[in-house]
Amino acid sequence: GYAKSRSQTMKTLSIREAAIVCGKELSTLTTFIPGPRSTRGLLIKVLADNQPEYDKKIQLTSSINDLDLDYIEELVDEYKTTSLGNICPILLACSKRLETKEDKGWISIFVNATNINKASKVMPIDLAYQLYVECLLVNNWE
Repeated sequence: GYAKSRSQTMKTLSIREAAIVCGKELSTLTTFIPGPRSTRGLLIKVLADNQPEYDKKIQLTSSINDLDLDYIEELVDEYKTTSLGNICPILLACSKRLETKEDKGWISIFVNATNINKASKVMPIDLAYQLYVECLLVNNWE
């Protein structure tokens, strides 16, 4: 798979980056809500074909820290979550990371806002799907 927003293949990304990037990119291709019934299958296919560790849990905070700030800035600009922060934890984490521009400073702010443990681990497919849903929600919120 090719990550248009990163101008590189999914294989060149870490699994932590790839989970976020493929969730976001599938959301931009989704025209009708709630999207295809096979969304999870599509995300699994992209991750499994390009990431050998697609079936191992990853740390949420490491996934956010692996993204470069330019990518986070594009993501936050495209999906503003001012009134949806608590129901869009991945986008909220990205916005807090961008606000502090630090690898660690944003984490305590995020934990206090969401009560999500800073050491939480998640399957890459679940992270990709969560961001996919968050992006769809933000795009369709009035």
